[in-house]
Amino acid sequence: MTDSGGVQEETCILGVPCVTLRDNTERPEALEVKSNVLAGADALRMVENAKRMMQQGNGWKNPFGDGRAGRIIVNDQEPIKYS
Repeated sequence: MTDSGGVQEETCILGVPCVTLRDNTERPEALEVKSNVLAGADALRMVENAKRMMQQGNGWKNPFGDGRAGRIIVNDQEPIKYS
């Protein structure tokens, strides 16, 4: 559970389900792959979403890249195309 945008991204990358205690996010990619859910500030929604996320697993695809950006920039390589 978090209210941090950075943590939302990190949990997605690390395969940890996340419940965001806000009504919005600057990381909509995490919502799209279902690694994150918005619970807002309502205690009941927080608990319900935490239970759901703990049961769902972590089989999503990481939408935040493959960790090769620095190497690609330095070597002027073409990025890998994902479909």
